[in-house]
Amino acid sequence: MSTATTIPRGEIDGLDAALLPFFEDYDTADADPRLAEVTLEDLLTMRTGIAWREGASDATDTTLQLEMSADIFSPPLVVSHNSDSRLFELGEASSPALAQLAEEGDNSVLARTVDSDFNVRDFRSNGPPIMPGQSASIMVIADDVHTQLSLASMLVSTNDAFTAVRNLTVPTDGSATVLARAYDAGSEANSEDCAFIPGPPCGASGAHDPALAEGHVHIHAGVHGIGSIDASLRDWRDAVAEVKVELFTN
Repeated sequence: MSTATTIPRGEIDGLDAALLPFFEDYDTADADPRLAEVTLEDLLTMRTGIAWREGASDATDTTLQLEMSADIFSPPLVVSHNSDSRLFELGEASSPALAQLAEEGDNSVLARTVDSDFNVRDFRSNGPPIMPGQSASIMVIADDVHTQLSLASMLVSTNDAFTAVRNLTVPTDGSATVLARAYDAGSEANSEDCAFIPGPPCGASGAHDPALAEGHVHIHAGVHGIGSIDASLRDWRDAVAEVKVELFTN
């Protein structure tokens, strides 16, 4: 399309014209919603603000099921990415985004972080909480460059426990099943005090325990019944979730 000739002839209104109407013969129902704001000028000057990640695409279906805990999972964040991306590192301090997920079950800040990461191919963050004994199927796109998958979700009846899968290589065919452990974000003390826990039986939202926390991500030691949480109902041993990853090739 030559803008130098089409604008004088009146074939388009100008460079501030919206982009999507030029693709009315194509199905754009599943297009990135941000494209609705993109203009021709944005496209021509390469400033759409939307990252393009090249490579053949395959749909990766991730099923997350609560396996060994009576707790509830917050809406999980599932990410496909290359080997340079990490949601967190054991032994290091949690990022503010990870702490927000681990303490409040709010994945929105972490979702914005991965959305701006060029090592990331795709992510999903808008699912519902997962109740004990239930599962959720979440589909993301992977390709021949972005071959790894990570996820994170809070155990909501804790101070800052979350389950996670880190840098799992997507199977080239068939499926892979792994058991996911519980991690401690180290961003809030494990007081087990309902004044600082968002999930049942508590319901506190936005309250942070000011007591000294560990300060680094590590394997969670479980619920011990030292506060408001009944360890006989909420404690776990070893894995807390089963994660199945299945590849669907286009």
